[in-house]
Amino acid sequence: MLENNLKGKVVMKTLKPIFNQKLISAALAIIFVGTLILVSGNASATTYGDNITVYDGVGTNGTGLGQEDNEAEPGMVQSQAWDLEGFFLNGTQLTIVGGYNFYTGKDGMDAGDIFIDTNGDAVASPNTIPGFIYEPYDSNDSITETYQIVSNSYFKYDYVLDIDWAAGTFAIIQLDPNSLLKDTEYGSAYNIPSNPWIYESGGQVVGGGDFEDYNNANTSGSDTGLLGWNGDDNHYAATFNLSFIAAGFTGIDLRNGALFHNTMECGNDNLIGRVAPVPEPATMLLLGTGLAGMIGLRRRKKA
Repeated sequence: MLENNLKGKVVMKTLKPIFNQKLISAALAIIFVGTLILVSGNASATTYGDNITVYDGVGTNGTGLGQEDNEAEPGMVQSQAWDLEGFFLNGTQLTIVGGYNFYTGKDGMDAGDIFIDTNGDAVASPNTIPGFIYEPYDSNDSITETYQIVSNSYFKYDYVLDIDWAAGTFAIIQLDPNSLLKDTEYGSAYNIPSNPWIYESGGQVVGGGDFEDYNNANTSGSDTGLLGWNGDDNHYAATFNLSFIAAGFTGIDLRNGALFHNTMECGNDNLIGRVAPVPEPATMLLLGTGLAGMIGLRRRKKA
């Protein structure tokens, strides 16, 4: 028994320096990451900021972040002209980029509004709304053109950018559960994941203005890291100032968990952007310095 105890003490004595060294390394790593966030918090991955595009939960044939570049929804037209490629965020500047021409639309299908969720409860693609049944598609329904008006109580978005793409203007509308949204054309038939398409009514206008129009620039892939598709390298972009949401009205931090959604009238492609919540740099620094302090205290006691 005594021999076993002596062996155990020898092992522990041997392992303590190794454990302390690993603890030191962990503390230094945490301090480094926290400092890096403080230093590079405003750095931009591209001309338009950080690419925040995420996988929309449907189809896996694309490239880039979220596999959304060079991708359209399953069963839909697969081409650059219908591709919604990415969301980018630089502070409170939100940019949307696509091979799809937001300003003119495509084959009579107009660009949609941008829906925003700021508290993490939105029902985004693939839109699995419990108990909700879309109206069956009726090819003879010429009055509604097969669109369905849906209550925001199902989708739970907090804001929408009600965009006039032709005029270059937008209104920021704070939505409520009674606000009405319009789904995509034939949305009840096969484009449910792309819904909703545009804002219909309800809520409160809290801001707006002009947006930066990059229609004529045909934004190149080199500005965004996005690729052309089958020889077509045209890209279109628009940038919206969301400072009114971020500070002027609610004090919400758009860089901490916000979600963005956009599609076109037919729902040919569906684009989702999300900002993942990140630890505050000050918290990480405190954690790292705390670990370092514990190591120092252990050493002083040992001495």
